[in-house]
Amino acid sequence: MLIRVQDYLLIVHPAVYLPDVDSFLMINAIYKEVHDMKRREKALDMGCGSGILSLTLAKFFKKVIAVDINPFAVRCTVLNAYLNGCRRRIVAFISDLFSKVERDNYDMIVFNTPYLINSKPYDFAYSGSLKLIREFILNAKEMISLQGKILFTWLFRNMKYLSRVMCEFGLDWSIVLSRKIYDEELVVIKVERS
Repeated sequence: MLIRVQDYLLIVHPAVYLPDVDSFLMINAIYKEVHDMKRREKALDMGCGSGILSLTLAKFFKKVIAVDINPFAVRCTVLNAYLNGCRRRIVAFISDLFSKVERDNYDMIVFNTPYLINSKPYDFAYSGSLKLIREFILNAKEMISLQGKILFTWLFRNMKYLSRVMCEFGLDWSIVLSRKIYDEELVVIKVERS
């Protein structure tokens, strides 16, 4: 399917998450957080889907690494990088979270998480788990640069679990933006080094 979303022309395969309210909330968070950053070398888009967040990051960072467990998502991200004139800045490949990601210092790591915890039937684009977000935070905190930022979406109703994980890992975090979606409150969480 070929669609226009904000400033972007996107090809989105039926097996890939179509940008929605949560994607736009994350785009707004990127715009809000990137402007006070002095260093903008490298960004990581975890679970890149259609590539809309990678395209947004490419406006600000010299290099964007985009990964997804879904091969159709990776293909869409590559095609959309070409369509939108960003192919030289975006490198996309298949990875189950950080399994194939080079250990490096990223200035921004974003993840529009599949935040519907334990939803059935399981779908990579929508279904997440508490284990998934814990593993993401554990790895992301080791790969963020000294002044870098981690941004990810989360449901407010699961905040107690997130607070415990952040406390366990000794991380400073805050809610950057929030938005009511249907009967849920979706938030974008920012994590920085202490």
